[in-house]
Amino acid sequence: MTGYVDRNAQRIYHILQQAATIRDRIAGLNMDELVANADKMAATLYSLTVIGEAVRAMDEDFKASHTDIPWR
Repeated sequence: MTGYVDRNAQRIYHILQQAATIRDRIAGLNMDELVANADKMAATLYSLTVIGEAVRAMDEDFKASHTDIPWR
């Protein structure tokens, strides 16, 4: 059970870390400015991919026990 909690906690940490990175990276930009900045856009898409991979790797039991979160 400990490994289950640790793995999910680590994945949640990565999700929060990447979300904060996105927030900081795009602060002050509107959508047009973000899309026009290829480097920021690519880095943001990478962070979203990391988030998606972390969510996908989370234990199904964990996701089922947290139905208040829209996992998809």
